[in-house]
Amino acid sequence: MTIPTTALDETSPAGSDNISQGDNRIREFKTQMREIGEVDHKHESSGQDADMGKHKKVTLLNSTTVSAGIADQGILYVKDVSGKAELFYMDEDDNEIQLTNGGVLNYAVTGDWQISSVTTARNGWTNVTATYADKFMRFDATPLGTGGADAHTHTGPSHTHTGPSHTHTVPANSAVWGTTTATAGKLTTGQDGGNSASTAAATSASGTGNTGASGTGNTGSSSNVPAYIEVAVFQKD
Repeated sequence: MTIPTTALDETSPAGSDNISQGDNRIREFKTQMREIGEVDHKHESSGQDADMGKHKKVTLLNSTTVSAGIADQGILYVKDVSGKAELFYMDEDDNEIQLTNGGVLNYAVTGDWQISSVTTARNGWTNVTATYADKFMRFDATPLGTGGADAHTHTGPSHTHTGPSHTHTVPANSAVWGTTTATAGKLTTGQDGGNSASTAAATSASGTGNTGASGTGNTGSSSNVPAYIEVAVFQKD
């Protein structure tokens, strides 16, 4: 249906028209106003309610004439971008902001990231999950730098363990010496066929030692990954 059904004509009614047609022209005008208003507003042909005149939707025509802002006012309009009608806003300082792009809100700039639980990229975004798979994010002055490693090695330097000077005391009783009685100055070092061989025992001794040991070790495979949840990441084109 063409809106309005009867075309608008500011020259109607003409002064020469029959006065008896005046009521028809009045009803015609009311219908025209209702049909035009109903495009975006609630506008019934009769009756009254609190919602009369309120918007049902807002339809914006493609505009090519908005070029400058107006003091203390904001302008909301639509114009074509790559063959698609997109929503724009202009402030009083002529700053034009594109609010939609390709059917989605234009809230991001090129290079921005979006974390999501879905894997399908929205229009104007690219799924870069595979590029940065199995990596954690770290804040840095230079974005998109990478580093770190899953495996690591711990190396211990060559070192020395020093034991302090100390004394070993052996009690003088027959059970320790292995003879019927402890012999002053003698120590049984071995027996063969019942014959005892003894040697003089010093009352004190000192010495040093070195283990001379070296080696390497491996803890085996292990994980240092904390609890996590996996998500997809998209980058603004």
